[in-house]
Amino acid sequence: MKNEIKTKLEITQGIMRDYFSDIKYRAQSDMIQSPEMVLASKVGQCWEQAELARFLLGKNGVPSKTYFIDINHGPDNKPWPNYQTHTFLAFQDNRMHYWFEHSWEPYVGIHGYNSLKELLSDVKNKHIKSYETDGQIKAQNFRIREYDSIKLPVAGNEFLWHCINSKVIEIENLSR
Repeated sequence: MKNEIKTKLEITQGIMRDYFSDIKYRAQSDMIQSPEMVLASKVGQCWEQAELARFLLGKNGVPSKTYFIDINHGPDNKPWPNYQTHTFLAFQDNRMHYWFEHSWEPYVGIHGYNSLKELLSDVKNKHIKSYETDGQIKAQNFRIREYDSIKLPVAGNEFLWHCINSKVIEIENLSR
């Protein structure tokens, strides 16, 4: 019997199907669960779900990157109270880049792009448009950061500051 070699995309599709199908979204919490805790509790906010995806992809040999979005839709750049965040995961298989999304309801799934620039631009545009559609003030400040893993579980504010202090990505400076 010949061993089937799976692509990174096929592995990731299996992870989405086998591990995420029964994970429900939960509102912000004071503590960010570890991936093992999310698997046991079957609930997680976007921060936790992105870390669960990173953990599972890593266990299956699929390198990935996690991104943190923060949008300030208030009159200044202070992080509260007009502040929204989102995290998500991206990976590459051959020349294609993929956005792995499970916690943002309209976009649950794995979405393919020709470049990382195209992927990040699309996620950015979808976020900004979601604020306009919801009748909120148009986002005045949008940032996206690539963040490294952090030891979990951890306090929510510690995770937030970890992400806020990560590398800011200038989408327009990315190569095609």
